[in-house]
Amino acid sequence: MAPLIFLVLTALFLVAESTPHGNVTGVIQLKKYYVITDYRTFVSAMLMCKILGMKMATVKNIDEQLLLKEAIDTYDLTESGYWIGAGTEIGNEDDFHWVETGVKLTYTNWGSLQPNFDFHDKYAGNCVRVGNYDKVNEPYKWQSVDCNIETYYICEIE
Repeated sequence: MAPLIFLVLTALFLVAESTPHGNVTGVIQLKKYYVITDYRTFVSAMLMCKILGMKMATVKNIDEQLLLKEAIDTYDLTESGYWIGAGTEIGNEDDFHWVETGVKLTYTNWGSLQPNFDFHDKYAGNCVRVGNYDKVNEPYKWQSVDCNIETYYICEIE
């Protein structure tokens, strides 16, 4: 079955752009999230986003987190989990970063008892997803989970 791709939301953010002459306001940044309802591992989801001409979703502030929440709500898919483009290197678990850029996370939305590196727990791991897990009802919170779990994923275009 081919993956279903949903155009979810387009957000316009008013941002300040730094220039040699100070800050210039009024620059519009356009971001689109796409919810993909095809089960994949983290690496497979990342590759599929690239094949589709996108990258895995990044969430850099509360406004983008709210946009991601709306994306999940739009299709009433809160029962599932979704990969976003964050992870950590094995052995360096405290250092989560965006996999596309290598930039360390400055905004997070961790769920209860997260991030979790108890490797006796099948839901612990080095990759980040958003959604419910292991009977914890936190559909918009982030969890560190095993990168080999197959789940839905969210891609973006900026």
